[in-house]
Order: sequence, then C-alpha cells, then structure tokens
Amino acid sequence: MKDITHIIQLVDSYLTRHTEDNPKALITMYLYSLLKDEINIEIYFDKLRRVTGTCLLPIVDAINDLVNNHLPNIKGIQDKIKILSIHDTEDEILRQDLENLVIFSIFIELITNRKFNRTIEIIDKDIASILPNTWISSDLIKVIRAKLEKEYQYDSNNDIVLEGLLLIYNLNTNLDEERQEHLKLRLSIWMRDVLKIVGYMQPKSEDILPTPEVIYKVYSCMIILTILNSSIA
Repeated sequence: MKDITHIIQLVDSYLTRHTEDNPKALITMYLYSLLKDEINIEIYFDKLRRVTGTCLLPIVDAINDLVNNHLPNIKGIQDKIKILSIHDTEDEILRQDLENLVIFSIFIELITNRKFNRTIEIIDKDIASILPNTWISSDLIKVIRAKLEKEYQYDSNNDIVLEGLLLIYNLNTNLDEERQEHLKLRLSIWMRDVLKIVGYMQPKSEDILPTPEVIYKVYSCMIILTILNSSIA
C-alpha cells in the first residue's frame, strides 16, 4: 500500500483543532481516535448525545463503552436496528438513519476486534435477515454479504466508504488469481479517491472549512485504511 504518512498527519492534526458538531462527522472522528493510541482527545459525550438523533444514540453508548475499555452493548444496537427495520415507509431520513446505524455498527465491530482482540458481531445473520432490502443500498447489501458469507463481491464504486469496507471483507475471501488482480486494481483506485477527498481537508482559504460529509468520509476512510494496513502488513 502507498505511503500514507502525510495523510495521517493531516487528519490527525485536524482532530485536535476541530470545531465540528455534526453527529456523523463527530462519530467517525471519535471512532478513528479510538484506533490511534497516540492520539489523546477528549470526547464530550454530553455534547455528542445532544446533537445526535435517537437512532444513533446506541452508537454513542458503544463509543463510551470502548473509551472505558468495555465491550460495547451489542443488544442495544441490534434492538434499535430492529425497531427501524419494522417501519413500512419510504421516509428518506429514516432510511438514511438505518443505513448509518448499520455502517457504524460495522465500524464498531472492526474497532472492537482490533482494540480488544475480541470478535463481536452486531450485524449477524439474524439482523441481516430483517433488514429491508428495498431500503438498504445495493452497495451496503454487498458489504453485509461479503462480511457474513465471506463471498467475494464486486463493487460498483458508488460510495467510497462502502467500497473501502468491501475491500476489507474481500481480503478475507478465497481469491483466485483473477480476483486478486481485480482487488489490487480496486485498492489502487480507492486509494486515489481517498487522496482526492482528503485534499478537501486543507482548503486554500481558512474561511472555507470541510463540510460534515467530507469529514465523515475522510475519517471513515482513515478507519478503513488503518485496518487495511494491519491486514496487508
């Protein structure tokens, strides 16, 4: 994998001086900081709970558990997923809340495995079976399938975060020569895209700050990069 030292230095420095209050951005920043033992930032849980909607509060509780060196409350997250999954509605906000909850649950799994060397499974086969496929994006469905079935999934390159997660799980499948070459190509293209989006973290003018969506994508990708680095090393 390419030398990403300069990327790490940039995003690590932003952690110590950010003024962000968007919940998705904050959650990914705090999750990333949990992977970096050399980074010591204070997590303001009162503020995080205040700005976070009820759908993602179980993720905030899980971060609190990890900060205190406890395993996260899997049942609390799964119960919230079940509640959101039974709604029969085309509400776009609710659909996005469910997707965010599932994605952050996967991050919690990966970080717990790395931090505690313990395997937990929030998105298990039972949870996957109740997720409404008409709501969940096809890319996220591929990630879940690759995770649970250890079955190689070809990505469609529509979402840089989901594509990165797919890279992690595709590495754990049985790869023939053709798929190994395909995975190397996808990793190279994904890294190029990550470098491009990280560029938005250093705007030319101090008056132009990165948007919450950029911050979410950057720190999600940094979590993925950290885990990929340890898997490939």
